[in-house]
Amino acid sequence: MLLYSNSYYFLMYLHLVTVVPCIFLGAYLLFFRKGNALHKVLGKIYMLMMLITAIVSLFLPALVGLRQFLNHFGWIHLFSLLTLYSIPTAFTAIRRGNVRKHKIKMVMLYVGAIMIAGGFTLSFLVGICMVCFLDNYIITRFRESGIKNIDLFQKRIHV
Repeated sequence: MLLYSNSYYFLMYLHLVTVVPCIFLGAYLLFFRKGNALHKVLGKIYMLMMLITAIVSLFLPALVGLRQFLNHFGWIHLFSLLTLYSIPTAFTAIRRGNVRKHKIKMVMLYVGAIMIAGGFTLSFLVGICMVCFLDNYIITRFRESGIKNIDLFQKRIHV
């Protein structure tokens, strides 16, 4: 049974495919030698993937937290705006030779868009998985114990 349209699932997987490599790329770029050719190439890939992630996330409705604006956008979308602001300004800063500004923007981006937003989303999804597991566990135990009308019990849990 589909809970959302196929376009939602496509956007969700596209979002995941572009953001998950950024977790590792961003960490590598932050912690290892900077300024060499590898850093520059990986940095451009990282920036491009983060831009795609931010744009795609704007089309995904807020399922984490409350939907605040137009029944679509939530507080989590502020991290998309942070990304759409940070990437061009960080790129412009490094092109002009302002390494300090570039560094601040990229650290801000990694901490805000990947660690905070990603951590918040991941903890929300883990919570949903735990509730689903416990719900199925309880229902299975009641069936094993011989309760005939499990549907009434399910309705009480979900109401």
